[in-house]
Amino acid sequence: MKLYITSALVLALIPLFIFLTFRVIAYRRANRISLSTNKDSQILSRVRAHGNFTEYTPLFVLISLLCELQNANTNIHGLIAALFIFGRYFHAIGITAKIHKLRPLGMILTLLPTVACTILLAGTILS
Repeated sequence: MKLYITSALVLALIPLFIFLTFRVIAYRRANRISLSTNKDSQILSRVRAHGNFTEYTPLFVLISLLCELQNANTNIHGLIAALFIFGRYFHAIGITAKIHKLRPLGMILTLLPTVACTILLAGTILS
């Protein structure tokens, strides 16, 4: 069984994860901030952007994987996964580029697809 949707999801999100990670690393090195945030708003913003990604993404990837393994409707699943990808990128752009309108849109497009994918999984299992 090939897991096309989950594989595409992960492949689309890895560049964002690497980008967010290196933003934190680069700022820490440039400003000699080791473990804390030193009450520095820039590092705090970078850490939270990275943290937000790492808090929401693994759960969605797991739910997506389970949908695929349970043979959920691929059209619906693919659409939900695409919306999640947009959500993660919009949220990251909203924080990093300070385009404030994208941040809440990004969270909406993170949370709604997570709920939708959970419902899809439950519906697939129960049918």
